[in-house]
Amino acid sequence: VSTQSTGSIAIITFIPKNDSDPKANIKAWSSIANYFSKREGWVNTFFYETIDPEPKDFPYVCYTIFTTRETVEESLKQTELKELVSALPFKPHTNGYKLLHHQEVTPSDEESDAIFFVTFQVPKDKIGVTFEDWKKALPIVGKAKGFKNTKFYGAFKPEEAEFPFVNKAAWQSFQHWKDGVFSPESVEAHKPQAYIQRKASYYKLIRNI
Repeated sequence: VSTQSTGSIAIITFIPKNDSDPKANIKAWSSIANYFSKREGWVNTFFYETIDPEPKDFPYVCYTIFTTRETVEESLKQTELKELVSALPFKPHTNGYKLLHHQEVTPSDEESDAIFFVTFQVPKDKIGVTFEDWKKALPIVGKAKGFKNTKFYGAFKPEEAEFPFVNKAAWQSFQHWKDGVFSPESVEAHKPQAYIQRKASYYKLIRNI
């Protein structure tokens, strides 16, 4: 898979770990992914598994692209989906998102790139400024060696979302990301974002439909 659709509208789901059966939750989510794939406006779905040296809370991410916000909202409110979700052995962290910013130096190669999903939790009174504050550091990160591209998403209803913002970024390698994000210049540029609680995890593509 060399490139993805622009992904201007997406459903992003963070799937929590299952200590007794590590793959049980991703298997269970497959029924939801199949549901989305049959909905009008569906484009494609990508499954990622973490290979983070320090695994975080979500070993899997499902990234589903749609054509319009209306098709996502229509899909999310269907009784069929609610019944499927209620049967899951876990609570999915899922939401509809719109693309706020896309910056690309080099197109992604999803099979070999280091893919990062970064969740943002912010105080409600900061939701309106988070995107602009995030962009201020981008000129530093965007010129770092190994940076390929980034997609910054905002939830349809950020004040109601657990993660009002999510960033999906591609780097040539984990080390490139680490060097670029934690360089002295980048750390300094991110200081105005101290109010943001963010968690970044490193993923690989495991399949797409």
